[in-house]
Amino acid sequence: MTKTPYRPSNSPENRQPAANRRAMTPAQTGAISPQNSTENANPQTPESAVEVETLSAIVVESAPTPPSGLKAKTTILAKELSVLRSNIDRRVNQLQALIEKEGAAAERAELINQITSRMRESLNLDDIFKTVVEDARAALQSDRVVVYQFDENWKGTVVAESVGLNWPIALGAEIADPCFADRYVEYYQKGRVKATANIYEAGLTDCHLAQLEPFAVMANLVAPILAKTTENPTGHLYGLLIAHQCSEPRHWAEAEVEFMRQLAIQLGYAIDQALLLQQQREATRIAQRLNQINAGLRKSLNIEDILTAAVEETRDALKSDRVVVYEFDANWKGTVIAESVDNQWPIALGAEIADPCFADRYIQPYLRGRVKATDNIFEAGLTECYLGQLKRFAVKANLVAPLLVNNKLMGLLIAHQCSGPRRWTELEIDLLRNVAIQVGYALDQAYLLEEQQAARPKSQTS
Repeated sequence: MTKTPYRPSNSPENRQPAANRRAMTPAQTGAISPQNSTENANPQTPESAVEVETLSAIVVESAPTPPSGLKAKTTILAKELSVLRSNIDRRVNQLQALIEKEGAAAERAELINQITSRMRESLNLDDIFKTVVEDARAALQSDRVVVYQFDENWKGTVVAESVGLNWPIALGAEIADPCFADRYVEYYQKGRVKATANIYEAGLTDCHLAQLEPFAVMANLVAPILAKTTENPTGHLYGLLIAHQCSEPRHWAEAEVEFMRQLAIQLGYAIDQALLLQQQREATRIAQRLNQINAGLRKSLNIEDILTAAVEETRDALKSDRVVVYEFDANWKGTVIAESVDNQWPIALGAEIADPCFADRYIQPYLRGRVKATDNIFEAGLTECYLGQLKRFAVKANLVAPLLVNNKLMGLLIAHQCSGPRRWTELEIDLLRNVAIQVGYALDQAYLLEEQQAARPKSQTS
């Protein structure tokens, strides 16, 4: 007899009471594996078991090997690596640019040092200017470099130039920009460097363009030259260092702009030293000439000899076009009683000159020893009558000191500049003041001697 496999049933003997089931431990119930639970819950025949095992194998073989999250993480990591690589490349480029910039700065500093050293080889302004324009043009490879110097009215003159053979010569050119004082002086005084790539696209006035076109300028680079003088000890706008490109418009690189800025600063220092040396030499020369003039005045007690020595020695010392002694009469009208004049100018000796305003305006200041310096007689507010008298002798500027004899205003010692307006320096003003004082002393003694000589015959007669 064949034995039938055991199959669970719902017979009472195969069931446990519910209370007993509830009392089972997790090891007896919950700890049972799902497989065992399934087998117990769904009893299968051997053929069914084989089918389940086969199906399980197929399911295991067809399941995806890599989890879906790993691919996403790989993609994110690749992106992060790409960003990192890009940042590294950017940092490398920045470092390379910094190295190149520092290298260019070092080369620029070395070049400026070389030019500065050559400038310091001389304290002559002409030599300094020649050095800076030639070296700057070579460094910038520009068509022209000039030094442009201002006068007191902000009109300028090209005092030094280095220029290519194909372009017009600007040396000596006088250029006046009517808008310069109002628009640009303040900015250049603060050190601004102006780079213009194309003058026709820079908004320049027609007047300014007309000044640049004769020199074929297409682009320019302008740096201020600041220098200290006796009149401006804190520094003033002495002029401009200018590079011109004539062949075509030109974009000026930042390094070129900085080069011009630094070079103009060094040029200002060189000018300071040269002007200081000039002032020291001029002061020494003036002091020596004053001693010579004083010695000449003491050689004679003859009034004519004293006056002749005064005008000749003073004109030579001042390098002026004319020096005269102007003597007043009782009504404050004057006559030129001594003169030294260059032969290209009119003779004033013997001329009678009357200024109707002199007595009211000038006697008291001159009695107090005032010295009057007029750089340009046409800008000094003089009366038309007085201007007409000066025009006869081609006077453009004058320097006037009082001649006091026995504490009275005997006349005036006057220096004339006829070639053009002239800025009289403090040294020149002091020279004329001291000469006038010494002439007054010499005339005191001469007049006293005349009085003594005139009194002798009378005493001898009596």
